[in-house]
Amino acid sequence: MIYDSPAGDFHLHLLEPPWLPLRLPTETFFVVPPNAVTLSVREADALYSLHIYKQSTDATTAFTAQAQQQSPPWDLGQSKALAGGTTSGVDMSWTGGANQYHRDAYVDDDAPGTSFRLHFTAKTPMATDPMISQIIASFQPWPSSANGDGGAGAKH
Repeated sequence: MIYDSPAGDFHLHLLEPPWLPLRLPTETFFVVPPNAVTLSVREADALYSLHIYKQSTDATTAFTAQAQQQSPPWDLGQSKALAGGTTSGVDMSWTGGANQYHRDAYVDDDAPGTSFRLHFTAKTPMATDPMISQIIASFQPWPSSANGDGGAGAKH
């Protein structure tokens, strides 16, 4: 499924299990319910959650600032550059406590000096989760219709 943001500033591909989108005033938020029958879910019960924030700085600067604010600060040596695709940025995974795992991808926007933060949380490790990696790789800072092919190709 291709998700186009209501503001038309990004799109991404969401795989199974079903990701339920919620639009908040300051971000886009998705959850994966704990089972296929449950359509309402609290974030604490979700198998996965994803928050997408637009930022007024480039991806590397935003990532570095976030890493320094953590207690203890993130080990920047554990981060990696986003590979492939048509976006640039940085990706990092960490453990937030018992059964709480996080993965952040900071993706540069087309507009200079802006970026997006994709903040994933799950009950299982995500550092090498192929579903999360695919969602990050599919994220593009423009609507899918800008490609002229439903989001599968490069931006024109």
